[in-house]
Amino acid sequence: MTNFFVQSYLTYRALFFWLNWPAYTGNVFLVPVLYITMLMLTGRFAGSPLDSDYYTKGMAAYSTPFILIWGITQCNYYERVIGTLAHVLGSSGNRWLIYWSRGTMHFPNGMFTVTSSLLFAWVFIGLDFSTTNWPTLIASILLIGFSCTSFALCVGVFAIVVRDWLVISAAASGLLILFTGVVVPVDELPFHLGYLGDVLPLTHGVAAFREAFLGASPGAVGSHLLWELAVGICYGLLGYLCFRLVEVDARRRGAYETSIL
Repeated sequence: MTNFFVQSYLTYRALFFWLNWPAYTGNVFLVPVLYITMLMLTGRFAGSPLDSDYYTKGMAAYSTPFILIWGITQCNYYERVIGTLAHVLGSSGNRWLIYWSRGTMHFPNGMFTVTSSLLFAWVFIGLDFSTTNWPTLIASILLIGFSCTSFALCVGVFAIVVRDWLVISAAASGLLILFTGVVVPVDELPFHLGYLGDVLPLTHGVAAFREAFLGASPGAVGSHLLWELAVGICYGLLGYLCFRLVEVDARRRGAYETSIL
């Protein structure tokens, strides 16, 4: 476990290029606040306080996958570009621990950004916490963090083998905005696209997140919480399988650094 945490820390320090105060402050704290403000004002301009509240909570929850997806995918990409991928794939280390070490230090960033988003919404927008069930809210935030870390690790594997990690990150982030009920309720999506949200992280987590503000207990939203946990486990296993397939292909072709699509 000591090796795991050391590797997690060194990977994070070396490959997370937003680890300087202007970039870190901007992406972890300011970007989510701007998203919340933009959509909150959209709701108010449309004359719908309910929509404004819906957008505020949705974007606060979305701030977690935003920083996790963009942070983890860039680390996977830079590992190949900088040249450390060959050492990772050529090592005899535990592949399961190596895989998960890519997301360990990013998980706290997800917690920081959702906390700062909620704090901003409370201080400047007037988000009401008076009826909030805190165990439900905390459980939903932690499960969203877990499922979105698993999803980001899975997506991040593809950043190893494609030229542009920005395309991968943007596509993954767009999927979560469109199909998880963050902005548009899943039951109002056309062509039964709402069912797509069931296989994505955040969908059931944000549903429990919203119910927490209405005072729902963990038991009342237990199905949402369990589904979010199950989605996270599935993406964790799928991402690990993809990681091993990339390793097998790189070993077969002897192309650790040039396995680019």
